[in-house]
Amino acid sequence: MKFLNIENMTFRKTTLALGVMFALGSGTAFAATFSEADTDGNGQISKDEYYGYVGDLGVYADWDLNDDDLLSEDEWTEVDYGYEYDFGTWDLNDDGYLDDDELFEGTFDNFDVDNDYYLDDNEWDDAGDEGWMDV
Repeated sequence: MKFLNIENMTFRKTTLALGVMFALGSGTAFAATFSEADTDGNGQISKDEYYGYVGDLGVYADWDLNDDDLLSEDEWTEVDYGYEYDFGTWDLNDDGYLDDDELFEGTFDNFDVDNDYYLDDNEWDDAGDEGWMDV
Protein backbone atom coordinates (compact mmCIF):
# COMPACT_ATOMS: atom_id res chain seq x y z
CA MET A 1 0.00 0.00 0.00
CA LYS A 2 1.32 3.39 -0.94
CA PHE A 3 1.29 6.01 1.82
CA LEU A 4 0.56 9.66 1.17
CA ASN A 5 3.49 11.99 1.40
CA ILE A 6 1.96 15.26 2.57
CA GLU A 7 5.11 17.26 1.84
CA ASN A 8 5.21 15.97 -1.75
CA MET A 9 1.49 16.74 -2.27
CA THR A 10 1.96 20.26 -0.98
CA PHE A 11 4.96 20.75 -3.26
CA ARG A 12 3.06 19.41 -6.29
CA LYS A 13 0.02 21.60 -5.60
CA THR A 14 2.21 24.65 -4.98
CA THR A 15 4.19 24.05 -8.16
CA LEU A 16 1.00 23.68 -10.19
CA ALA A 17 -0.54 26.78 -8.63
CA LEU A 18 2.54 28.87 -9.37
CA GLY A 19 2.62 27.68 -12.97
CA VAL A 20 -1.04 28.48 -13.46
CA MET A 21 -0.65 31.89 -11.80
CA PHE A 22 2.17 32.80 -14.16
CA ALA A 23 0.23 31.51 -17.18
CA LEU A 24 -2.97 33.30 -16.25
CA GLY A 25 -1.38 36.40 -14.76
CA SER A 26 -1.53 38.48 -17.91
CA GLY A 27 -3.75 38.57 -20.95
CA THR A 28 -0.81 37.92 -23.23
CA ALA A 29 0.29 34.82 -21.34
CA PHE A 30 -3.25 33.47 -21.31
CA ALA A 31 -3.63 34.13 -25.04
CA ALA A 32 -0.37 32.29 -25.66
CA THR A 33 -1.73 29.37 -23.64
CA PHE A 34 -4.83 29.30 -25.86
CA SER A 35 -2.54 29.24 -28.88
CA GLU A 36 -0.54 26.38 -27.39
CA ALA A 37 -3.72 24.38 -26.75
CA ASP A 38 -5.02 25.13 -30.27
CA THR A 39 -2.49 22.80 -31.87
CA ASP A 40 -4.01 22.93 -35.36
CA GLY A 41 -4.24 26.74 -35.28
CA ASN A 42 -7.88 26.94 -36.34
CA GLY A 43 -8.88 29.35 -33.57
CA GLN A 44 -10.81 26.69 -31.66
CA ILE A 45 -9.84 24.03 -29.14
CA SER A 46 -11.35 20.63 -29.87
CA LYS A 47 -11.96 18.05 -27.16
CA ASP A 48 -8.87 16.14 -28.30
CA GLU A 49 -6.73 19.29 -28.09
CA TYR A 50 -8.21 20.12 -24.69
CA TYR A 51 -7.66 16.63 -23.29
CA GLY A 52 -4.08 16.59 -24.55
CA TYR A 53 -3.25 20.05 -23.28
CA VAL A 54 -4.82 19.68 -19.83
CA GLY A 55 -3.37 16.18 -19.57
CA ASP A 56 0.11 17.46 -20.40
CA LEU A 57 -0.23 20.09 -17.66
CA GLY A 58 -0.69 17.25 -15.18
CA VAL A 59 -3.85 18.70 -13.61
CA TYR A 60 -5.50 15.32 -13.07
CA ALA A 61 -2.34 13.72 -11.71
CA ASP A 62 -1.88 16.58 -9.26
CA TRP A 63 -5.46 16.25 -8.03
CA ASP A 64 -5.21 12.45 -7.70
CA LEU A 65 -3.59 12.73 -4.29
CA ASN A 66 -3.25 9.00 -3.65
CA ASP A 67 -2.06 8.20 -7.21
CA ASP A 68 -4.71 5.54 -7.84
CA ASP A 69 -5.74 7.07 -11.20
CA LEU A 70 -9.19 7.88 -9.79
CA LEU A 71 -10.41 11.16 -8.36
CA SER A 72 -12.74 10.83 -5.39
CA GLU A 73 -14.95 13.59 -4.02
CA ASP A 74 -12.67 13.63 -0.96
CA GLU A 75 -9.64 14.34 -3.15
CA TRP A 76 -11.58 17.04 -4.98
CA THR A 77 -12.45 18.60 -1.62
CA GLU A 78 -8.85 18.25 -0.39
CA VAL A 79 -7.59 20.20 -3.40
CA ASP A 80 -10.10 22.88 -2.34
CA TYR A 81 -10.89 23.86 -5.90
CA GLY A 82 -14.22 25.43 -5.01
CA TYR A 83 -15.58 24.80 -8.50
CA GLU A 84 -19.31 24.31 -9.03
CA TYR A 85 -19.93 20.82 -10.35
CA ASP A 86 -22.27 17.86 -10.09
CA PHE A 87 -20.06 14.89 -9.24
CA GLY A 88 -22.87 12.43 -9.97
CA THR A 89 -23.43 13.84 -13.45
CA TRP A 90 -19.74 13.77 -14.30
CA ASP A 91 -19.30 10.24 -12.89
CA LEU A 92 -20.54 8.59 -16.07
CA ASN A 93 -20.05 5.00 -14.91
CA ASP A 94 -21.47 5.66 -11.40
CA ASP A 95 -18.47 4.14 -9.63
CA GLY A 96 -18.04 7.03 -7.16
CA TYR A 97 -14.86 8.29 -8.82
CA LEU A 98 -13.87 10.46 -11.76
CA ASP A 99 -11.25 9.10 -14.11
CA ASP A 100 -9.33 11.58 -16.25
CA ASP A 101 -11.76 11.24 -19.16
CA GLU A 102 -14.77 11.97 -16.93
CA LEU A 103 -13.08 15.01 -15.38
CA PHE A 104 -11.95 16.42 -18.72
CA GLU A 105 -15.33 15.68 -20.34
CA GLY A 106 -17.18 17.38 -17.49
CA THR A 107 -15.03 20.50 -17.50
CA PHE A 108 -14.95 20.75 -21.29
CA ASP A 109 -18.72 20.42 -21.58
CA ASN A 110 -19.23 22.97 -18.82
CA PHE A 111 -17.22 25.63 -20.65
CA ASP A 112 -18.47 24.77 -24.15
CA VAL A 113 -21.37 27.18 -23.67
CA ASP A 114 -22.61 27.06 -27.27
CA ASN A 115 -22.33 23.23 -27.35
CA ASP A 116 -20.43 23.20 -30.64
CA TYR A 117 -17.80 20.74 -29.32
CA TYR A 118 -15.09 23.40 -29.47
CA LEU A 119 -13.82 26.03 -27.07
CA ASP A 120 -13.27 29.42 -28.66
CA ASP A 121 -11.03 32.02 -27.06
CA ASN A 122 -13.96 33.58 -25.13
CA GLU A 123 -14.98 30.23 -23.65
CA TRP A 124 -11.33 29.53 -22.82
CA ASP A 125 -11.07 32.92 -21.10
CA ASP A 126 -14.27 32.19 -19.16
CA ALA A 127 -12.73 28.92 -17.97
CA GLY A 128 -9.74 30.88 -16.68
CA ASP A 129 -11.97 33.51 -15.09
CA GLU A 130 -13.89 30.80 -13.23
CA GLY A 131 -10.63 29.42 -11.87
CA TRP A 132 -10.35 26.22 -13.89
CA MET A 133 -6.84 24.90 -13.29
CA ASP A 134 -6.35 27.62 -10.67
CA VAL A 135 -5.67 25.21 -7.82
